[in-house]
Amino acid sequence: MRQALVKRLQDNVGGLAELKGKGVKVGRIRFRKAVHSIHLMQYGVTYWVKREEEKVHIQGLGDFRVAGLDQLPSNAELTTANLVERDGDYYLHMTCYIPKEAGPQNKKAIGVDLGVRNQVAFSNGVKLSYSVPMSDRLRRLYHFFSRAKPNCRNREKLLLKIRKEFQRQNNVERDIINKVVHYVVTTNHTWSFRGTTYTRGRGCSVRSYMRPRQGDCAKP
Repeated sequence: MRQALVKRLQDNVGGLAELKGKGVKVGRIRFRKAVHSIHLMQYGVTYWVKREEEKVHIQGLGDFRVAGLDQLPSNAELTTANLVERDGDYYLHMTCYIPKEAGPQNKKAIGVDLGVRNQVAFSNGVKLSYSVPMSDRLRRLYHFFSRAKPNCRNREKLLLKIRKEFQRQNNVERDIINKVVHYVVTTNHTWSFRGTTYTRGRGCSVRSYMRPRQGDCAKP
């Protein structure tokens, strides 16, 4: 893991030097008090998975019980991974290779349109309206955060809870987008979006366009 950190630091410094050579203002290198991700370069050496015990062993740290190992296909070939710390929680992002599955053999095409009254409207008549409103818990946290004294531990704890609540809402929003994109991609061979036609097997950026923006969410 130490080699991975050193290599990442060298790559970052090299990238900054390249930008500076092109005339981009990069500023001076500053001290970082925390590292929020560690790259695990090789499966079987820096980390490995114990499926039967639902544990992951990380070199130099030991065994950890994790949730979500059932998401890994049995025929997946594991390679690198990233140990990520986000808002006080820890995640392991693993890269794996699985055999490519053949998509639908139909020649169906569909058009996708984004609006205000209906966030997503398809050419086959299906319309979707969704919204992720601010939760009551987040409103209460903001209420207490606005009254907390600056530079106190209670304020830092409240800020961490607010970040976790925003992360939960972002996960809900991302899940909605992923399900819509999955419906479009798996049931059609060609889809048209904002005047651009996409075909299965080529790059598709529909997911980035479907992220709701402020003011787009229609009230039920």
